[in-house]
Amino acid sequence: MGKKPLTQFPFTNISVTVTLLCLYLAIVFIVAKRFMRDRPAYKLKTFMVFYNIYQIVICVFSMKLILDTGVKFWGAYCPEVDTLDDSVLYSVGNLTYWIKVSEMVETVVFVLRRKEKQITNLHVYHHCVTLIIVYFIIVNGFRSGWFFGLFINCFVHVLMYSYYLLCALFGEMKFFLWLKKAVTSFQILQFAVVVTQLIMHQIMGCSYSKYLAAFLMSQYLIFLYLFCEFFVRAYWKRRVN
Repeated sequence: MGKKPLTQFPFTNISVTVTLLCLYLAIVFIVAKRFMRDRPAYKLKTFMVFYNIYQIVICVFSMKLILDTGVKFWGAYCPEVDTLDDSVLYSVGNLTYWIKVSEMVETVVFVLRRKEKQITNLHVYHHCVTLIIVYFIIVNGFRSGWFFGLFINCFVHVLMYSYYLLCALFGEMKFFLWLKKAVTSFQILQFAVVVTQLIMHQIMGCSYSKYLAAFLMSQYLIFLYLFCEFFVRAYWKRRVN
């Protein structure tokens, strides 16, 4: 069986995650919208530059932290099989949770900049569910077997926030559109790889919670479908038209 959740994680109390999700939804759909009702859009260029740099740095740091463990996390083995000290897992788990919380700030920025078209159901759903996924992985016993998904997620986000940084510095130039398309392509590939990993876990008979396995599989399949739909609508259909 896998190890029990690390008791020193501050996020093992579900009330913390529920509170953060409720605050996120309330700020985005109620507080910020009411605040912006009679106000013009804020530019927030300086904030966006530093925020995107911060996200790039913290994702790169997370990738380095995972690589420094020396674990061959790309191998096919069950998440509960682990030789790492709890202190290492504590660092990676805490950082991952914090990254997901800090990513929610971009939705508030969209509201303040009056970029309502970017606040899609997919956008909000993705932010909420990824935080829930990290929470459930932590409370079910955070192991290095989850590092692979975390690593490629950080890599994709480095690309994504690099694109956002370029747009913040130079505007949405056509030259950068290839990077935007590449980010979406890597996101789709990421979900396909994680789904494959989850299938391998079931074939190998990994002993972590079947409820967790079912939840992760369902959510990543939903992500895969929604992002593929977005890719077709944003790039293929637009090119045809």
